[in-house]
Amino acid sequence: MRQLKKGLPLQAFSDCMGGRDCPANWGEFSRNHWNINQEARLHILCEEQDELCGYTEILITDPSSDHCHIDHYRKRSLFAEQTFDWTNFVVATKDDDFGANFKDNKYGIEATDYGSFLNPVTDKAESYFEYTVTGDIIPKQQGLSDSQKAIAQKTIDVFNLKHPSLISRRRAIIEMIGDYGDLPADEIKVYLTGLGFRSLIEQFT
Repeated sequence: MRQLKKGLPLQAFSDCMGGRDCPANWGEFSRNHWNINQEARLHILCEEQDELCGYTEILITDPSSDHCHIDHYRKRSLFAEQTFDWTNFVVATKDDDFGANFKDNKYGIEATDYGSFLNPVTDKAESYFEYTVTGDIIPKQQGLSDSQKAIAQKTIDVFNLKHPSLISRRRAIIEMIGDYGDLPADEIKVYLTGLGFRSLIEQFT
């Protein structure tokens, strides 16, 4: 996870929210303003997240609604007033085992949990983690206070960032980096463009 480059709302989205056809809820927005929903998702993914899932750093090569969605960092059922808050939007992969869906469904997030784990919109999340040579993710061992380490660990738990699938993907990239041997770091990064997991690549190059 890394901090997103959150910007101003897409103009079409702002116009929709301020118009006479302003939707009453997210379902209505998705049905009646499908094209704006699609445009917003693509804008957030490409302009604010560099095509990476906002929680796992998986590269999202297909921005269709079958593969990713706009997640509400603060769950809609808990914070209805932030349903249309642009700063609450994070584009995430669709997978029940980790990321946004895990946060909202399997982890069972509660309103009281917020504040005890990282928000990639506002927090420099990449400074809280480090990766082992096996692809595991752990709280950064140097430079964090005990309370910050607890926040990092809670973030790992909430989004299930230790899922075997994620560990395996990260380990494969680390092995690729090793195969490049003594090539300059910048050159290695070019070769790894398109694989996602930017924070991991930055640590190992």
